[in-house]
Amino acid sequence: MPGPGQVYYLPPELREGPGKGDRPHLVLSLCAPGAETSTFAYGSTKATDALRGAAHVLVDPHMTGQRGTGLSWPTYFYPSRLLTFAVDDLPAPAGRIVHELPFVRQQLRRALGLGQGVTHEANVRGANRRGRIAEYRREISEDLGATHCLVVTEAAYSRTALQQTTIPLLNAMEFDAAPGDVLVQDTSGWQGRFALRLHPVLIAVPLVTTVHERDSIARYTRTIVSETTMREVEASLMLHFGL
Repeated sequence: MPGPGQVYYLPPELREGPGKGDRPHLVLSLCAPGAETSTFAYGSTKATDALRGAAHVLVDPHMTGQRGTGLSWPTYFYPSRLLTFAVDDLPAPAGRIVHELPFVRQQLRRALGLGQGVTHEANVRGANRRGRIAEYRREISEDLGATHCLVVTEAAYSRTALQQTTIPLLNAMEFDAAPGDVLVQDTSGWQGRFALRLHPVLIAVPLVTTVHERDSIARYTRTIVSETTMREVEASLMLHFGL
């Protein structure tokens, strides 16, 4: 099973277009025996996201105190850009990050906005989206098997409207709860009419993934989850990543 700190080279995102090679990704989640998925931080030799305020850690294989990182060039790992991947489809690991892993985990806590609660801002461009329910565009909806999601991006980076870390919402009448899922039987404490259509709902925390807002978010609904629900989600995220 993959473990935190392992480096895997995974296929590029569809939006990156043809000609792009596999990219380094760093395992962040704890994978219990029998786990079907693992959550990774995206790696890039470019500082593009870092310059826009994204949580990141730079790992230089020539300067780190260990060998066997699996990296050829200095690489930015972005806990602000998460990918959940099927364990059965993983290639062999390329290496392991050890010395920088505590700093990556620190940045992961920042990227997830732990303790920041939910937004109280208007549903407008440039607003904090944390805690708001969003609707996926069709392509990613079909890929994830969910039409809507909960945004958990930390407040400041959420406002940049570049990428959002999301958790798919599943109909609890159609799906069985998996370890780590948050079951919400009563959404009456959520703000917005859309909550009435989400009863009961599974917040599929182990499927947490970061999406590009422009390409993957169709719209933000008026619904914001309750502070109580967000605290439950944060507790599950901390268990998922061992924070």
